[in-house]
Amino acid sequence: MNILHETNMKSIIEFIFGLTIFILSIRLLSSYMENNLNNKIKNILTDFTYKKFNGLIIGIIITVIVQSSSLVIVLVIILAHSNVLDIKRALPIVLGSNIGTTFTGQITAFNVKNILPIIILSGLILYLYSMDNKYRLAGSFILCISLIFIGIELMGSSLYKVTSSNYILKNIGYVYDSKINSILFGSFFSSLIHSSSTSIVLLQLISEKEIIPLLSSIYILFGLNIGTSIDAIIAGISTNNYGRRIALFHLLFNILGVIIFFYLGDLLKSLVMILSPYNISRQIANAHTIFNITIVMLIFPFIDYISDILNPKKLGS
Repeated sequence: MNILHETNMKSIIEFIFGLTIFILSIRLLSSYMENNLNNKIKNILTDFTYKKFNGLIIGIIITVIVQSSSLVIVLVIILAHSNVLDIKRALPIVLGSNIGTTFTGQITAFNVKNILPIIILSGLILYLYSMDNKYRLAGSFILCISLIFIGIELMGSSLYKVTSSNYILKNIGYVYDSKINSILFGSFFSSLIHSSSTSIVLLQLISEKEIIPLLSSIYILFGLNIGTSIDAIIAGISTNNYGRRIALFHLLFNILGVIIFFYLGDLLKSLVMILSPYNISRQIANAHTIFNITIVMLIFPFIDYISDILNPKKLGS
């Protein structure tokens, strides 16, 4: 039977509307921050990243602010292509960006439904009635965050009806039939929609409805990390050796993480259940954070050596 006949059309429309609001709010927030802070971000990336630890921290902070690891990494690739950043200073920023991108999942794991009107009102007051541009910027930031939560609420309220279709329940099993299938699905899905933030939130919502087991969600999460590298790869293709190798590093970082954690999924599941036993959204967010921080901690001590390997000049390119 046609899936549209099995599910509530109203719920499908509500879900699509919520997803649209969520994606647009993320893009709006990213664009607004980029337009207002673009030159400042470039100056920070070039002036405060001479020490690798500084680069790591700067990567985390800027990604949290602009809410887009892809944007930060693409900007790093462009700056490297323009010889503004060298590889040794660029790689710690990429590592930091991979930690900063977990911030969205942690925020969306909060249940703010009851205080959302207050948040929206405070954002409107700051934006409409403040004469100071800094407060107007803060108001815009709050409004964008509010729209993100509105999108999540709309998606969450409609998702159960949409996914309770016999067609979906029958075929969703293929996704978590094996670890490889879960990883491949996550990689494909994230590369398709070009947004790790959206992918993580959708995974949190689906997991809340107990449509996919937590362990399978964790392996889908691994795949999402790989798929989100697509923007950096696309940007790297059109740049010089510096840009391409930074994009390659970002991809290999995520692949290495999946390889390391491939047999540790059960351990990670147990850990996140201990940290947040009654909140599956938080479990997904914590798994994402633990995954990325662990890989960064393993790679960071060797970042100088990796930089030397990837340096085109030292390779005679």
